[in-house]
Order: sequence, then structure tokens, then C-alpha cells
Amino acid sequence: MYNKVAKTIKDRKLIQADTVIAAVSGGADSVCLVELLTSLSKQMGFKLMAAHVNHNIRGDESDADQRYVQKLCKELGVPLFEKSVNVLELCKNRSVEETAREVRYGFFEELAKKHCAQIATAHTRDDNVETFFINLARGSGTRGLCAIPYKRDYIIRPLLDCSRAEVLRHLESCKLEYRVDSTNSDTDYLRNFIRLEILTKFKERQDIDIYKSVSRAIENIKTDCEALDRLALSADTDEVDKLILLDDALLYRIIAKRCKGIDSMHFEKIKELLKKGGKRVQIKGELFARIVKNRLEFYQSSQKVLSSLTLSEGINEFSGSKILIKKAKEINSVLTNNAVDCDKISNGLKVRHKRDGDIFYHQKRKTTKSLKKLFTSDGLLREQKNSRIIIESGGEIVFCEGYGTDARFLPDKDSKNIITVEIFK
Repeated sequence: MYNKVAKTIKDRKLIQADTVIAAVSGGADSVCLVELLTSLSKQMGFKLMAAHVNHNIRGDESDADQRYVQKLCKELGVPLFEKSVNVLELCKNRSVEETAREVRYGFFEELAKKHCAQIATAHTRDDNVETFFINLARGSGTRGLCAIPYKRDYIIRPLLDCSRAEVLRHLESCKLEYRVDSTNSDTDYLRNFIRLEILTKFKERQDIDIYKSVSRAIENIKTDCEALDRLALSADTDEVDKLILLDDALLYRIIAKRCKGIDSMHFEKIKELLKKGGKRVQIKGELFARIVKNRLEFYQSSQKVLSSLTLSEGINEFSGSKILIKKAKEINSVLTNNAVDCDKISNGLKVRHKRDGDIFYHQKRKTTKSLKKLFTSDGLLREQKNSRIIIESGGEIVFCEGYGTDARFLPDKDSKNIITVEIFK
């Protein structure tokens, strides 16, 4: 299996950074991943670390998973980053799965940026096929039916050519234990339903290998999708009279590149605007589209944004984001960037957006700049500058989304009254 995974990494050119951080839940796939990468890191010359998120969904079972991952990484000699979040407190109007994924990937992104690393997840060929059926059931287009990519941004998936059966055989040969998530048998979760009810029926048939067949179909759809992406790139424009002549497949790709996260309903609104004109159309939340001098523009409306809000311990909601304020006894080195010494604060904490004259003391760059200059030098777009969350105390910036705690308010070895700040979109 070492050779198979090494081939996937080389053929797909997956590892482009000096450091790889393996996402380890404690389940069979992730235990296999970290064991394989431990060996391959010596052979292929990259530094390996690991990351674990305790979602606190299953009580003692979640804690036992975390303890097992700690033990495993210690035995393998792999440095481990950990995060513990009570996901059930965060998912008010969203599914537990969606909220947990958002928390998990938010942590991964933070680690990837801090360590200039890539994150390796343990998705297998079986996961890919399950994702195909999930997206098919939800009515996805070709992009969704491509299922799980080998690589996206800083995320890589070295096990995507391996079956779950191969993973289990490898663990048995290495005499490695793994944790079993009790919710894996709960068919209320769509993925479990597809795996246990749908794919199990297919596996009973002798005339078809459903995993091989669907994997081949996914590759064929990817080929077509990539061809459409190339056509859309060559036809890319914001001129309305050219956009209205394009087929929906190309038009959707051009718009989706500018307007992340749109669905078919949002797309129809934009098409209607292109065909019939008008001043503007609300796409979702504070995101609007408008036509200015024959050009399609997208922008954030700040009319409904609160001017400021006083923060309290726990979850606070502001401008479409959740801000979690927690007391901390000890500071994990990974979260130091998000820690605040409350004894250095003159008044309570308030949250708002950027204002003229805001000054930020950057802890890593050891510079003092106006937020306007900082955002501009980092290449932020206007809507990104205006939507960044700012936490202040007595008129001084304590925390800036994307940059962490202002250097003046960081804890030190003598700090006793400490909180951490986490932001979820």
C-alpha cells in the first residue's frame, strides 16, 4: 500500500509544501493515513505533523478518540495539534455535520497558513463513491458529480485511489488499532444511509462492481467538466451583452468564479437581471448583483450591518458570523494567535467593522499600521475590507479577523485572566 499511495502522490503532484499535516480523527482511514505518511515522509522528504478536532458530540466517546490519537501520534513520533469545540452549541439552524465540518476545516486552514503546510485528509475511494451518490441525490451538476478532488487549495487526499477494504487490511498487517464512531450505523445521516442501504444492495450483485464503475464515471465527468472550465475561462467577461449569449453551463462557471457558493436559485436571479435589466437584485444575505454601464458587478450591502455590538462570554452573533468567546486556563500554542489578556483591556469588548483611523499592532510582522494600509498591502478586495470583523475595547483594536489578537493585548507568562476568540461564518 505504501507504493500505491506514493504513486498517487507523485502522479497527482499532491505534495508541494515542505510540511504536511495529517487530519486524524482516530478512525480506520485516518489512522492508516498517518501511519503511511510517517513512513513516506522519510522517503519523500517532507515534515509530517497531525491535527485532531474533538467536536464533543459523543461525550466520553469523543474524549476517548482524542486520547487515542494523542497516544498514536506519540508512538509514531508525529507532533499533534488539537482543538476542542462544542459543536452542538454552535449548530442552531444548521446540521451537526455541516457545523462540525466548518469548525474542522476552519482549524485546518489556520494550521495550513501558520505552518505553510498542506492538510492531508483520509478520504478513500469508498468515500468518493458515497459522495457521488450524495450529490446525485441532491441534484448536483457536473461539478458536484466529480465528487472529491485529489487536491483543492491546501487540502490533499493521498488515499483516494485506495478502497476501505485495503485500508483495513493494511491496519491489520501493521497490527494497528482504530476507533469506531458509533454514529456510523445511524442511517439518519445521508452518507450512512447510502453506504449501508444503497451500496450494500449493489455489492450483493455479481454482475457489477459498483465502486469501480462509479469511480470510472467520476473520471469521465471530470474530463468533461475540465473541458467546460477551459471554455468558460476563454469566454470570461463581465460585459452583459456577451454574457447573455453564453450557454448556461459556461455562464454559471463564469458567475460562480466571482460569486462563491451560489446555487441554481441564485443563478436564476442573476440570469433574470442580465436579460431584463434593472437596478440590482439581492442574491443572498447582503450579497447583491447590479449592472453598471453594461457590466455585471457583485457587491456587499452594508445597510443592514450593525454598527457595533457588546460581546459576552459564549456565542455572539454579528453580521452573519458567530463569535465564540471562551475563558482559558492554559493557552495551546496553536491558539495563541487568538488569545486575549483581559487584564490589559480598559473596557468591555465590542464588535464592529473597520472604521477610518483604525490602528493595528501586528504581532508577527512586528509592525504598526492603519487597517486601511494593512488590508491594501495584503490585497484584500473592497468587500473583504468592509466585512472583516473587528473587536475593540475603549476605541482600541483588540482583535482583527484574519490577523488575530493585537500585539498589545496578547497574554504573557504572567497573564491570569485570558479568553480566546473564534469566528465562524
